[in-house]
Amino acid sequence: MVTGCNTITYTASCKPEDSVCQRNQNAQTLALIGQEDAALQLMCEDSDIRNTLGDECAGAGHNSR
Repeated sequence: MVTGCNTITYTASCKPEDSVCQRNQNAQTLALIGQEDAALQLMCEDSDIRNTLGDECAGAGHNSR
């Protein structure tokens, strides 16, 4: 009997110097394993995303920078 199995599919790997790509992949992985709050917190480190999400990022423990 198989119960509670999840499959995680990884996107193409990032170039070593592409920190935005790596951050996005890390956030995606966190969300896939059920860590949505941690994923949001990671994404809210980006000022453009933080400005777009507004209160969502404030709830993730980020102040306006």
